[in-house]
Amino acid sequence: MLFKIEKQEYKVEIYKDYCDYNPIIEPEPELIYSETPFFFNVEKHKLPSDFQLLETKYGEEEYVKNYGNLFAECSLRHLRVYVKKEDDKVKLVTKYYSKIRMKGRRPFSKYTKIFYLSYDLKHNNLYVGTIDDTHKKDKKYHKTHKNNFFVKPLKTWLESTKSYLKIFKTNNFEEMENDGFDLAKCVDIFLETIPGINDNKLSKEDILYKKFLDSNNIKLPNNWNIFSRSFPQISKKIYKKNKHKFVDSYMELHNLRGDKIKRILHIVDSTDGITYLKFALNFFGDDFVLSQSDEFIKSVIESKSYSGVVPNDTIYRVSSDGYTKNERKSAFDVFKLILNHKINFLSYVDHIRFKEKLKLFEPKQWKSKNYFDFMNEHYDWGEKVKNFNKSDYTRFYNDKFKLIMEEPIDDYYPVLLTTTKEYNFESITQSNCVRTYDCKPESVIFSLRHMEVDGGRRATIEYKIVESDDKISLFRVQTLGKYNERLSNEWTPILEKLDKKIKFCCDNELFTLPYVQIKYNNNIIDTKIIFKNVKEISSFVMDTSQKVKQLVFEKNFESLDFNPFLSVNNNLNLHI
Repeated sequence: MLFKIEKQEYKVEIYKDYCDYNPIIEPEPELIYSETPFFFNVEKHKLPSDFQLLETKYGEEEYVKNYGNLFAECSLRHLRVYVKKEDDKVKLVTKYYSKIRMKGRRPFSKYTKIFYLSYDLKHNNLYVGTIDDTHKKDKKYHKTHKNNFFVKPLKTWLESTKSYLKIFKTNNFEEMENDGFDLAKCVDIFLETIPGINDNKLSKEDILYKKFLDSNNIKLPNNWNIFSRSFPQISKKIYKKNKHKFVDSYMELHNLRGDKIKRILHIVDSTDGITYLKFALNFFGDDFVLSQSDEFIKSVIESKSYSGVVPNDTIYRVSSDGYTKNERKSAFDVFKLILNHKINFLSYVDHIRFKEKLKLFEPKQWKSKNYFDFMNEHYDWGEKVKNFNKSDYTRFYNDKFKLIMEEPIDDYYPVLLTTTKEYNFESITQSNCVRTYDCKPESVIFSLRHMEVDGGRRATIEYKIVESDDKISLFRVQTLGKYNERLSNEWTPILEKLDKKIKFCCDNELFTLPYVQIKYNNNIIDTKIIFKNVKEISSFVMDTSQKVKQLVFEKNFESLDFNPFLSVNNNLNLHI
């Protein structure tokens, strides 16, 4: 044991063993009778929370004395913080224990938690973990992360430990100050015990991170500590693949290419805007972005993001395909406004999606180049999309698919929803939000009804259309009852049979992407749901290549040689 902090507190809150009440209260209106001029009623008994606090006492003696007093709230809290070295590990540990009995209740409840940092000196790995319910023999919950520096391990440990220290009573400022000094001392001793840490110019987080990098022989640029440590981090596998070069590994993790970007990464002051660069490369194209000046690309990488974490879904599932040269130039001018924090990045992405949706109903040209024009254009497009969201959708599935799927299963009746009206009725009956799913191309909705095809108990089921190896299949993603409640086990065998039907139809190509008619105002648009290739990217985290696709409504479906009612083999065995 290299250093230890220990706190313990016995606390007793004593309440009155009675509560006051007014026996004559205002009667309920429905209890007043015309022939009864007065009505006497006794107020309901007070709940334990209504009893008044008399006094608060501290100490083990008071705790033992009131252990069985139901008019007292008793609590025991214990905190132990220590730094320890054993074998080839250095540990920074916080252990918290509490035993509390609320007033008016007999059993005591226990709460235990351990959170720790452990550095493996032999293999140079940092482990950050928590263990909950350590007082239980069989129900302990362990959670451990290895070399996850993006969570700021030292800061996380300090803040968590401070939150437990605040539980213990103290009106002494000097004692509070000493507690802070002791926690800082714990961190210092933890770091000092790890060999090779001696750079006092860096922050404690950076010191720990650099120790990990140096121990793994990573070749660092001068500005290594400004690179963002967001999830996912660079793995040892990626470092090895790139000959332990930090910048090369960072570029591979983020799917970046080219000497120009590598050169700029060596001189940037931050990488907060790396997501913006990835978005720009995907949306405008590598050639266009890399033709910009070094100063511009540097400003993109250094841009502070105020939109939170932007998932890859947002980066890769938007495209400028079909944009004219002037539209791309206008979109790029507006993109620069994001870097100046004049518009929000997510609003920019919404604008792209508005344009994509309007293409189906009323194609629009991106003309805005400045802030005011963009805001007006964005409002105009948003209002039109809002109106189009009131459209009625009618889906046309393969006849045999619909016939097979709607065959009763025992006394359950699956109904394939195909119109906006059916979606709305299902939503009203089940008190759920399935009415908003009629315009989602990837969703196939069934209403599974018990006993009666037009009523009775029912479950709303969503299957999602997916594609793998050029084969289309359906995957059940939601199965919920009324008010989105979970279904009882009695539904399980029926759902399994429904899944078998789905698999049969997919295996025999009876399910095909549906044809959809969309009606808004007095216009009818004929569309087909298709998979659209957005981009092919490399996922270096999994060391695989991934085709990014999305399902969309395609207006010009005639060019796809599409027949909504494909012929099928009539000799298929349809018995499931």
